[in-house]
Amino acid sequence: MKAPESWFVYILECENGSFYTGFTDDLSRRYEEHLKGTKKSRYTRSFKPVRIVRSWLLAGSRASAMKVERLVKGMDRKMKDALVKNPQSISEIIKQHTGLDIIVLKIGPGRSD
Repeated sequence: MKAPESWFVYILECENGSFYTGFTDDLSRRYEEHLKGTKKSRYTRSFKPVRIVRSWLLAGSRASAMKVERLVKGMDRKMKDALVKNPQSISEIIKQHTGLDIIVLKIGPGRSD
């Protein structure tokens, strides 16, 4: 039997004060790619990340993680700020806007690098 998938959806704060939202199955590796400015990290090559302000480990498929990423990317700054301050609300927001019933396995407090 295959183990259930899990994916991180994360928000980075960049040096210009903007937020960048993404998803990955390996948050540490992906953050390093953003810091190095690899090919996959087009936006953060120009605006280097300062820190991970929030991350969520979600149980579900890659497609579900992509839907959550799109949902967060589509939020205005005020909504993203509120989500960062109240990260538990992500489950409610996801269900309300996508109809998905996603289990949040872990909420990351962010980290500085």
